Amino acid sequence: MTLPRIALKVYSVKLPISGKTLKVRPFTVKEQKILLISVNESRDKKTESNKSHMAANFLEVLQTCVQGEDDLSELSVADFVFLMVKLREFSIGGSIELNYTCPCGEKVLTKMELKNIEVKNNKKNGNYEKQIKITPDISIKLDMPTLKEALLVSESDNEISEDLAVRILAGCIREVADLETVYKASDYTTAEMCEFVEGFPVNKVKEIQEFFETLPYPYIKVIAKCPEPNGDIDVEVKDIFDFF
Repeated sequence: MTLPRIALKVYSVKLPISGKTLKVRPFTVKEQKILLISVNESRDKKTESNKSHMAANFLEVLQTCVQGEDDLSELSVADFVFLMVKLREFSIGGSIELNYTCPCGEKVLTKMELKNIEVKNNKKNGNYEKQIKITPDISIKLDMPTLKEALLVSESDNEISEDLAVRILAGCIREVADLETVYKASDYTTAEMCEFVEGFPVNKVKEIQEFFETLPYPYIKVIAKCPEPNGDIDVEVKDIFDFF
């Protein structure tokens, strides 16, 4: 006689960037083990590479918990983090205790409510593309990186190298245009797009960096009480490590 099948409640989550609504179930004990191992392995050294390795494991779990979606790596990074926080809330509970180091140097214990997650730099029209002129005759259209681009870091044993940065930027280009033609980036190989990016004038780097610095990101605002007479301190929690 087989044991009964355990039914898990299904929740609806509206993603803040794409606006898409997904159906997601809580993770199981087996899936939680994957998450915990990943977090513990990465917590000792919070590098971009470790974050990316953790995100890859999170994606594996998320892919099994979300219904009807074949490839969640196409999600924007902001939507992915938001969805993982909601999954954690549905599965374990909505409160997390945080150890915050106050500016006065003391450790302060405070509580974070996952239901209060918001997204900074979120645009109501949902358009995050930016046109940048590379030369007077050639421009590119950038869009926010998807999880697929972010996971490129996990393929490297080091921090983001110059070659890897080129590859990530190339993955964020949606179109290239000159005075006569618009070229779809999807029609070209990664190698071709990387070679194109390597030909950019150096003085365009700052403008491209500004685009990435103004992209949306999820955060939760918490209030920490300073033990010194400095009053309450507003803390913006946005590191994916702190959500787990």
